Order: sequence, then structure tokens, then C-alpha cells
Amino acid sequence: MFKEIKERLKKYAVEIKTLKNRRKATRGSEESKILQLKYHFRHIHISLSEIRGRTREQIEKPSINNPANEDYICKIKTEILQKIKDEQIIRSNEN
Repeated sequence: MFKEIKERLKKYAVEIKTLKNRRKATRGSEESKILQLKYHFRHIHISLSEIRGRTREQIEKPSINNPANEDYICKIKTEILQKIKDEQIIRSNEN
């Protein structure tokens, strides 16, 4: 489960980097996609880190004007925890 999420984060990071490099050439058309990917990356990263026991202060120090979307973080955490629970049920049924 965590490996799956980390792979998604890596994919986002690579895509962000690629789009940033392309943005220099195409200016503007890629900007919204970059911002969207950065938004998802940040919130998935926060969610996963909190599930693993890190405090928000250990994860990031955002500016006052850039708070995280707590509702979105809760939604992501709920989805991750549900997947973990489902995987544990599947494993217990296999034994």
C-alpha cells in the first residue's frame, strides 16, 4: 500500500519536473497542470506522512498564506486507511 502511494508521489514529482522544463518553452499552457500536480503531491505527502506518525511540523512549514486543505487531507487519509484495512482483511482471509 505505502509502496503504491510512494510510486504515485514519484510519478507526480517526475511529471512536475518535466512540465516545469517544458513550461519555459511554452509559457502558460502548462502552468495550471503544474500547480494542480503540486497541490495533489503536497496533500498526499502530508497525508501519508501523518499516517506514518509524523507531526505536521515535521512534514512542512507553510507560509501563513498557504495553509493545507484539511478536508482534502482527511479524505486522502480515509482512503489510504480504508485500503490498508481492506488489504488486511484480504490477507487474513487468505490464511
